[in-house]
Amino acid sequence: MIGHMVRLAESRGVPTELAPLAVSIFSLVNALGRPPAGWISDRLGKFGRPITMVSFFTVQGILFYVLAALHILPAELFFLVSALLGLVYGSALVLYPVATGDFFGIKYLSENYSYVFTGWGIGGLLFPSAGGYIADLTGGYDLALILSGTFSIAGALMCLYLKKRLALYLQ
Repeated sequence: MIGHMVRLAESRGVPTELAPLAVSIFSLVNALGRPPAGWISDRLGKFGRPITMVSFFTVQGILFYVLAALHILPAELFFLVSALLGLVYGSALVLYPVATGDFFGIKYLSENYSYVFTGWGIGGLLFPSAGGYIADLTGGYDLALILSGTFSIAGALMCLYLKKRLALYLQ
């Protein structure tokens, strides 16, 4: 997302001289949202974390759909959506290691989380290029945003499944 933020902002009507500000807003809120997300995660515990992740992924999916549907946005609204995307993305990222420990236990947390983080890295290498390719192929970001929203919602549904599995595991 962040690699395409400027071009996406421009495609949604944000003036060229303001479009890079979306990257800064996304990054700042991404970083600032992580400590509160960790605090919330610690308060909710093992059973609350999957619901928190469901919430973050669902909001992220909805925001992608909003960006796909709205072709012209005032810069302020685009910056708000950018901030919200940064918040839910950064907040969810904090939950991954803890959720890995909850699900697989802490004995092999380092090894198990290395697989999760490797998957995240591979996704970070492949999907920005795929999104750019789709945007180039279709002449815009709509399809890439719809697919991103769909994958986010699918992630939310997987978290619901994991919550049920975790409950069975802990019995």
